[in-house]
Formats: sequence, C-alpha cells, structure tokens
Amino acid sequence: MIRLFARYLGLFKKQFILVIVFSFIQIGLQLLLPQMTDKIIKNGVANNDMQYILTTGAIMLGLSIAIAICMVGSSYFSSYVSGTFAVRSRREMFHKVVNFTDRQFEKFTVSTLTNRMTTDITFLSFIYMMGLRTALTVPLLGLGAVIVALIMNWQLTIILLIGVALSTTVAILVHKKATPKFDTALIAMDDVNLLFKEKITGVRTIRAYNRQESEKIRLNDSIDNSYSKDVWAYKSVFPAIVGLQLIMNLVLVIIFFASSYWVKEEIMTASDLVKFAQYIINFITGVTSIVSIIQMIPRIGAAAKRVSSVLDVDVSKTEQKEDRYDEILNNSSKRGHIVLDHVTYGFPGADRPVLSDINLDIKRGERVAFLGATGSGKSTLMSLILGRFDDYEGQIIVDGIQVRDLSVSDMAKITSFAPQKSFVYNKTIFDNLSVANKDITKEEASKALKLSCADEFVERLDGGIDYLLSPGGTNISGGQRQRISLA
Repeated sequence: MIRLFARYLGLFKKQFILVIVFSFIQIGLQLLLPQMTDKIIKNGVANNDMQYILTTGAIMLGLSIAIAICMVGSSYFSSYVSGTFAVRSRREMFHKVVNFTDRQFEKFTVSTLTNRMTTDITFLSFIYMMGLRTALTVPLLGLGAVIVALIMNWQLTIILLIGVALSTTVAILVHKKATPKFDTALIAMDDVNLLFKEKITGVRTIRAYNRQESEKIRLNDSIDNSYSKDVWAYKSVFPAIVGLQLIMNLVLVIIFFASSYWVKEEIMTASDLVKFAQYIINFITGVTSIVSIIQMIPRIGAAAKRVSSVLDVDVSKTEQKEDRYDEILNNSSKRGHIVLDHVTYGFPGADRPVLSDINLDIKRGERVAFLGATGSGKSTLMSLILGRFDDYEGQIIVDGIQVRDLSVSDMAKITSFAPQKSFVYNKTIFDNLSVANKDITKEEASKALKLSCADEFVERLDGGIDYLLSPGGTNISGGQRQRISLA
C-alpha cells in the first residue's frame, strides 16, 4: 500500500508537505491547551483571579481557532492528494490495459479489471485521505502526549504504554488472519460482476431458451456467496476492534484509579491530574481513531495488491516498438502481402500445438477463407496474423515486415478486422470511423464505407454518415454493424 502511494508521490509532493506542516502546527497547538488549562487552575481558580481566567481563556479560544484552520488546510490538501492518486492511478491502469498483449489480458477478466479500476481505487483514495488526516496526526499527537506524560508521571505512562503494546500485538495478529479472507471476498465480488455482465449481454439467449429462472438462481447464489464471504471476512476483524477498545478503556480506568489515590495522598495535585488526564485522553482518542482504520487494513492490503498487480504488468514490449507505418506506405510492392513461414503455435500448458508448421502465401487482391471444424485453430491463426500473440515459432510477415516488429497502432492502420460480434459506439457513423483514425475526413470515411460495402445502407439512413447509432448499435442489423466495424 505504501509502495503504491509512493509511486505517485512526485505528483503531489508540495501538497503532501503542506499536509505535514499543517499537522505539525495543529499538534503543537493541541499540546499547548492542557498547559493553559493547568495555568487557569493554578493561577486563576486557586487565586480567584477572574481577569487571568478570562485572558487565558481568550488565548485558548484563539488557539482553538488556529487548530480549526490547520484542520481545514490539512483536510483540503489531503483531499487533493487522494484525488490526484485516484485520477493518475486510473489513467495509468487504463494505459496498461489497452497495451496488454492477449496473453497478459488472459490473466485478468473484464469484471475484475472493472472492480480494480473503480471500487478498489475509490476505496484506496478514501483511505489515503483518511490516513493523511488521522494516521499522520494521531501518532505524532500521541507521541507528544506520551512524552509530556512521561515527564509528569512515568509510572502511569508505563501502564498506558503496556496497553498500547497489547493493542498493537492484537492488530498485527488480526491483519495476518484477515487479509487472506478479504482476498477471497474480493474474488467473490468479481464473480458477481462477471455474472451480472453475462446476464446483460446474453439476455436474448437466456430468453430464447427460457432460462430466466435458472440464471436468476445462479446470480442469487453468487450474490449470497459474496455476502457470506464479506461477513466471514469482517467477522474476523470486529471482535478484535472490541478487544482493542476494551484494552484501552481498562488502561484508562487503571490510570484514573491510581492517580485518584495519589491525589488523595497529595503525591499529585488536582491540576496535575487534570493536565495529565487531558494528555492521556488525547492519546486514547487518537488510538480510537486508529482503531477505525485498523478494521480496514486487511481490506486495504487486498485492494492495494489487486491494483498493483495490474500496474506492475510489463507492457514495455508493446510500447517500445517503432512506428513503421511510413515504411509500409513507401514499400508499395509488398502492400497487402501476407506470408506465414513454418509457423507453429501452442497455448501454454497444452500437450501439443494448435497449429503446426503452417505455410501460407497470400498475395494482394486474393481472397482466402479458413475452413475447419470447431477447435481446429481458425481463430488462433487469425489472431497470429493480427499480432495478438507473439510467442510462436516461425515467421509471420505482413506488408513486408515481421508481425512481431509491428506496434499495435501500426497493425490497426494496415488491417481491418470484423469479429463475429462487432462493437460500435453510441456515436454517429462518422465518429465511429474516427476512432481508428482521428484525422479522417468525410471523403475518406465515405471511401472506407464503400470498400466495406456499407455505403448503400448508410446513404438510406436519416443523416447518412452522420446517423446516430444507439448504444450497442441496436438500431441497425448485425451485418450492418459488422460492415461499419470493417470500415
């Protein structure tokens, strides 16, 4: 979690420093307040000096206002830090995902990537904001309070430190026990997201086969499983939180019991007891705030690990390939020429390759169809030609260049691919074509539509090339969507 935060520290270093500055000022002023209270009791109340009480009280009011200003400043800049973390981490994750090779993409599902980019990062940004406010201020305030308390009465402070040591031990044990449970709970949440997506995208198939009830039961079972895993995870945390609060409250009772005896025996004055109690209560209040964060530590660790696993994926091979599109344009003699030379490919862990010693020479203008039974490797062969896998044996050459040496953007410029299930955006037809080439003109778009045999039906639409497609392209047929996708 700290490593993930440090990854973006350079983007908000100034704001982070300002949070620390405001926190230090706030802590210093808060540590002064018990001293002022002690003076009011000793010099004002004891001597019945109302003027001193009012003057010192006014100073305390000013200190309280200054503390409030510091808290607002600290909250503002901690919010900036957490917001910047959320924006930049999502941006980097999106950049990573769009540059994944197919092999890397297979390690994650769409549902888990969605959860990691939304739920997990939102949770982490909230924790960072809360942590900068509490986890930074409270330990420093507690440390200052303990130092002053040690100077005043080391015996009572030792009791407090014993309670802190016990609480820390409990927190560490809870963290080790609960983290694997939260990992499991998050995987169960991913399964719910995946099933929900299946129900939305496959609603027509479900209705066609009258499977509504069985799919409803399947989804409900997944939701119940996610709910039970969440309860199971949090059950391992909440009893410990109660235990932590019980330990600190017992410590407080012991301290007040012992100090009341010392006041009675005149070993400690009443004003010293009030001042000491204020420091101790400051520390206990801080520990209580930390307890609220402790219950989320296992969930934080699980979320940070899930986000980091995506951000740490190496996409340098995809990003560092040279742009060779100009070279392809200048080499007109090899345009449209595809060569497969002794290509062999097998999926990781398979007993034998799917494709073995494939040789193919497709010249420009030729039309070739791959025919075969299900599982014979047709889609795999197309994926190899499109550069989606690069861990094959042999050579695949498109437009005179090895597919391994072509970047994703180059492949997108020199090939058109219309999958069986095509996808279009909720934009005009022209805007959809602009996704592949942002600089495309309407004349070039019309030519592309003509080449894909889509110009006839597009011209009949209201607005032609500026016709607005509905989400998923449901206002045109499946074949029409494929032709637009091909264009």
